Amino acid sequence: MPPAGLYLHIPFCAARCAYCDFYSLPVGPSSASGAGIGSGADWRIRYPELLKSHMRQFAGADAIRLPGLPRSLSAAAFSRFDTLYLGGGTPTVLPPETLADLISTALDLFPFVPGSDGIEITMEANPGTLSGADLTLLKSAGVTRLNFGVQSFSDAALALLGRIHTACEAVDIIRAARDAGFDNLGLDLIYGLPGQTEEEWDADLNAALARAPEHLSCYLLTYEPGTPLSRKAAAGALTPLSDDGCGDLLRHTRRRLHSSGYAGYEVSSFALRAGRKDFRSRHNRKYWTGAPYLGLGPAAHSFLPPDTRFHQAPDLAEYAKRIQAGDSPVTEVEALTAEQRFIEGVCLGLRRAEGIAPEELPGLSGEKARAVFKNRLRNLEIQGFLERTEGRWHLTESGWPVMDGVIRRLI
Repeated sequence: MPPAGLYLHIPFCAARCAYCDFYSLPVGPSSASGAGIGSGADWRIRYPELLKSHMRQFAGADAIRLPGLPRSLSAAAFSRFDTLYLGGGTPTVLPPETLADLISTALDLFPFVPGSDGIEITMEANPGTLSGADLTLLKSAGVTRLNFGVQSFSDAALALLGRIHTACEAVDIIRAARDAGFDNLGLDLIYGLPGQTEEEWDADLNAALARAPEHLSCYLLTYEPGTPLSRKAAAGALTPLSDDGCGDLLRHTRRRLHSSGYAGYEVSSFALRAGRKDFRSRHNRKYWTGAPYLGLGPAAHSFLPPDTRFHQAPDLAEYAKRIQAGDSPVTEVEALTAEQRFIEGVCLGLRRAEGIAPEELPGLSGEKARAVFKNRLRNLEIQGFLERTEGRWHLTESGWPVMDGVIRRLI
């Protein structure tokens, strides 16, 4: 079994973005009120201590006891780690010294084994929440990969998305990261904004490419229920870009980035091709390949191969209460059926450039089932949405923009 990845969730943001439905709390006196970790300014100290207590609960355990399961599960899948990812929320609303302490604690408590490129330690960061001095400290703390949530280099787009930073602040912090010695930078961008044209999106891509990041994540804007953007769309205050318009922007993204030396290894992820150096996210690839990963912090998810997924309490008050009592904060456990494993195998496999090999898909058993599935693959190949290379089926350039529809026809 491959080494696991460790994810630490920092559930605080300077402000909630207009499109975000992730679990996070705004920074300020109300963020910890009633959450069992104090109130006001001291949440910055108390929450990291809770997270370290959570780490100690898992570290060194021979078995994992999960609510609702009749027996404990072996913790062997979590006996080796090679990636650490601090995400949120916005980790960099915490002081850099606190983040450095969390990294040090994780490395001390869990058995990390360096891969050929060492241990990958990723920090999510947002412009406007840290300084050049902070970046220098994070670099010295062992962060090897810095991922900035830029989202756009247009101030008008940033305002629509509810971001707190300006385009100039994004450019400045990227420059500061280079000055601090970071040689593996990732930038997140969002496309498919209401009325967005190819020229407007290309301006964002050009601005990003001018910074020569090692990694780019280009996400299609989605209107999640309950978010300010979805409410505006429902009220007719804005009109989402059409599916055809979004598909055209994805095609342009792939052409533009491929011609600029980036390889698309997942539907939203592009890594710079640089000789033997691999800039693909090792941690994120665990989510897509069925590798084990352990998520700690409120609302964090974990996967224990081959079929067990468990979630931490999606509420800071409940999470704090359980940690302080010495209880497990796990509130949901899912034992995947054979059918669910098959569906996930198709969905996650086709997101990746490598695609899928039918014989590797879990839950696809029986001669008849395999024959039906292969017939569906061949029909999609005839229509130009899939192609086969060395026994693996993957999306064509025509298939990427309609990936969801291709998957629906396969499952």
